[in-house]
Amino acid sequence: MHSSKKVLIAIGFIGAVVAFQFVPESVAQAQGNGNGTTKDVVVVNSPLNPVPVTGQLAVTGTTTIAGNVQASQQGPWSVGQSGPWTVKIDPAQNAVAVGSTPGFYQDTGFGAMNDGATVELGPFDVSKLSNLRLSGRAVNGDIHVELILLVEPAFPILLDKFTIAGEDGSITATRVYPEPGRSVLVRLTESGPGVSNFHIVLSGH
Repeated sequence: MHSSKKVLIAIGFIGAVVAFQFVPESVAQAQGNGNGTTKDVVVVNSPLNPVPVTGQLAVTGTTTIAGNVQASQQGPWSVGQSGPWTVKIDPAQNAVAVGSTPGFYQDTGFGAMNDGATVELGPFDVSKLSNLRLSGRAVNGDIHVELILLVEPAFPILLDKFTIAGEDGSITATRVYPEPGRSVLVRLTESGPGVSNFHIVLSGH
């Protein structure tokens, strides 16, 4: 009788072992509440025992992170470069101030020139400007305009010349010069008969 019980116990133990081996490995999942939705999974660990995440991580939907987040990357962050997760505007790591370029504005006001007279405006330091705008008005006379680049004071270079033909009324003209150089001079010459009125505005950034 005792031997029969031992045989049955042994058979039951072997059957349990065999059945356990046939149970596939499963992944823990949040069980539903019966209406087709899943419950949230909350993982709480202390700062001394963080939850490790390795490999590729894909996050879909809205993710809320509370507290301090420490992020680092040792892999490549741009083509041909590697190192810490650092982004700089200037490769030389100089300080870069956005919108720091000073404005430039010169207004002659409304003036008058006799026949054949010449007026020079400047020179003006435009070395920090990316664009220079010249706006001019001639009234009751023609005004010849020359914009002169002073690379060296002794060797001026004529950058532009044009005429504002205001002999028969009030005429305006505007010219824009990208990267105007180091220093410029504006020369106005009254090129029509009689007296001419003029107004010149220089602006840049």
